[in-house]
Amino acid sequence: MARRLVLAPRQATWWYRDSFHRGSVVFSGDVVAMEFRDGTPGKHVKITPGQVDWDGPSERILPAVNIGDGP
Repeated sequence: MARRLVLAPRQATWWYRDSFHRGSVVFSGDVVAMEFRDGTPGKHVKITPGQVDWDGPSERILPAVNIGDGP
């Protein structure tokens, strides 16, 4: 399955859990915040256009929030 996700500044994803491996390709943006439902401290992740990431499954439930200035 492929999905395109565009987050406007200050927009967040729904709460989700990565049940399967996930590949991500960044087309634009500069930083997202991860907030964890389990109370674990959140983190900011710097991103750059052209960045490619591969993440494994996780039990952690979180939204990603665009805290940058552009989509």
